[in-house]
Amino acid sequence: MAMRRRDVSPIGFVGFDSTALPAAERFSIWASSLPFYRLTTPDPMRFEARIRAWNLSSVIVVDADMSAVRFVRTESQARSDQREELMFHLIVRGCLAGRTEDRAMLALPGDIAVHDRREAVEAVLARGRHIAVSLPRHQLEEALPDCDLHGAVLRGGAAHLLRGFMAALPDALASREPDPAELGRVARDVIAAAVRGSDHSVAAMRDSTLRNRVKRHVTHHLAEPLEVADLCRAFAASRSSLYRAFRREGGVMRYVQARRLERLHRLLSDPAERRPISELAVLNGFHDPSHCSRLFRLAFGYGPQALRRRVARERDERDKRAAAEDGAVEIFKTWEAARA
Repeated sequence: MAMRRRDVSPIGFVGFDSTALPAAERFSIWASSLPFYRLTTPDPMRFEARIRAWNLSSVIVVDADMSAVRFVRTESQARSDQREELMFHLIVRGCLAGRTEDRAMLALPGDIAVHDRREAVEAVLARGRHIAVSLPRHQLEEALPDCDLHGAVLRGGAAHLLRGFMAALPDALASREPDPAELGRVARDVIAAAVRGSDHSVAAMRDSTLRNRVKRHVTHHLAEPLEVADLCRAFAASRSSLYRAFRREGGVMRYVQARRLERLHRLLSDPAERRPISELAVLNGFHDPSHCSRLFRLAFGYGPQALRRRVARERDERDKRAAAEDGAVEIFKTWEAARA
């Protein structure tokens, strides 16, 4: 068997060795374990992988020695599956080269490349060995708020602490001695300490802090006029710094527009919401109905009226089904009563 599971340990474990499989199936079977990426390899027939993976409650550790692979995560994938993990790749042998929307990534042996599964990424892992740790992003945010790590490469400074910790993880886990929950907490704390003390860009941290402050403000003021000049004054920020903080969104006004459209869509998707579309549009900062409808259609592929009609139709169908089911229950009760 290519996969094996060890249940005697409190730590969940799986192992994969491609040599146990037919050559034609090795890559496809391995790739099927990572459906949230588009994966390719230069020569699938010669693909080789020896992998150990441990599940420490919410933290997953992978030790992989494998052929070169290219992995792509698109914006549409990120929107559809809504993964919320941060991935830390320690390059032991080989390299990782790729890019996010606004950062180039090059991680050499000893470096730790990071990507956020909420975002798009494209990269190539050269043939070699890497150790990966993934954890829910909210766990790291608790220890390290306002930090944008997507596309970062950690090296220097305190990153050597994380490098040593990650390098030691596979052997420590194979010994069956650690408590998985405790080790998961330790991993989070070591990662947070390493990021705080590494050479990761201070400017990126500053941009992330500004972005999060502006996002909170926008969330509570969607119905009000929100212009770049007003936001610059409110947050004592220059136009260039505000744009840089929202460069992945195409600028702060694109972000504001997207949030307004998303909230309008959410309201129109509520079967209990009966207020006129024009009123809901105004509550979300859209004062021109035709302009709102055009933007809505561009964003979602259908207009506000079409969404409301669909929601009403689905609501009516649910009501009819509920009525029919209630009738069936009553009939069944009469059957049972008649047998008494």
